[in-house]
Amino acid sequence: MFEKASSFVFTATSKYNLQRPALGSLICLKVKTYLKERYSVESGAWIPKKFNDGVLTIEASSASAHSDLYLKSSQLIVEFEALNLPAKVVEIKVTKSVN
Repeated sequence: MFEKASSFVFTATSKYNLQRPALGSLICLKVKTYLKERYSVESGAWIPKKFNDGVLTIEASSASAHSDLYLKSSQLIVEFEALNLPAKVVEIKVTKSVN
């Protein structure tokens, strides 16, 4: 009787060619939620910004947060595989925030 909302979202994103931005936003949201749960201390300093073609860009708010994220990036990629994200994260690009 009722259609799922996801079918409407798919139709709308397809019509306006927004599949990639929508996918990137979804992955960033899921990663942000995961980081808050798993890395509660660091999650405030790590902000997922964008996802494009397997590359997840995460902004670090300080030099120490940048170093910590860079060192943990390989481990995080493995952990993200277990999340069953709609697209695979193959690389994490770490950027510093501009204050």
